[in-house]
Amino acid sequence: MSDRLVVHAHVPKSGSGLLNRNVFFRSFTRGETMLAYGEDHGRLARVPGADRRAVAARLGRASLAIGHVPYGYFDGFGRWTVYISVFDDPVRRFLNFAGAVMTERAATAASLFGGAARPADPERTVDGLLDLDDVQTRQTDMMTRIAAGLPAFGAARPRREHLNVARANVVRSNYIVATRAQMPAFEGYLAQVLGVSTEGRGGGGWTTPAARKGGVVTIRRADLSARTLKRIEAANDLDMRLYDAVM
Repeated sequence: MSDRLVVHAHVPKSGSGLLNRNVFFRSFTRGETMLAYGEDHGRLARVPGADRRAVAARLGRASLAIGHVPYGYFDGFGRWTVYISVFDDPVRRFLNFAGAVMTERAATAASLFGGAARPADPERTVDGLLDLDDVQTRQTDMMTRIAAGLPAFGAARPRREHLNVARANVVRSNYIVATRAQMPAFEGYLAQVLGVSTEGRGGGGWTTPAARKGGVVTIRRADLSARTLKRIEAANDLDMRLYDAVM
């Protein structure tokens, strides 16, 4: 067991999957990795006390943990822990989320009715998502949530004070943050800083079920009206401010 634990605090729909495929899956074997995806992790800010013994046993064999978990999630296990996140333009991140919803709806329609489903209108889809309380609560300001140490899919929206916490955390010595625009240079930097090789033992031969998905619908800014783009920005106001601070 290494004295160091590397945690990929994966911001959903931010392009962080590239970091998994190009660095982590190539540098760490499956046996060295703890997967922390799913609601049992995504709705928590820290590993709960009742689960700490079981998680400690799993971490005892791991040098890497990846999942939709926030900064600080794996603190307190007696190891030096470094967190890594990739941020993306908040509007594009939300459009990636909306594209995934459109993809899932199309696949469901195809399975129910057979054949290719009629493509949904991006404008109506995004507007409809922004009208949903659950989306506003759980799918907005995602970078602020994770950087501030809040549950990725928590039931409460982050507040302005959480933005201040996030800004303070992203400059801490054990939190490495880059933007999607800085890839792939960031991949080479990580390999150097962490002392791993992108041609390493993992060999790129393993992945996660989510990473194997293909054919996702892409929504571009040009597909939407200025009014809808403004709605996305307003719904992700804290992320817009945090992203500007990181850029």
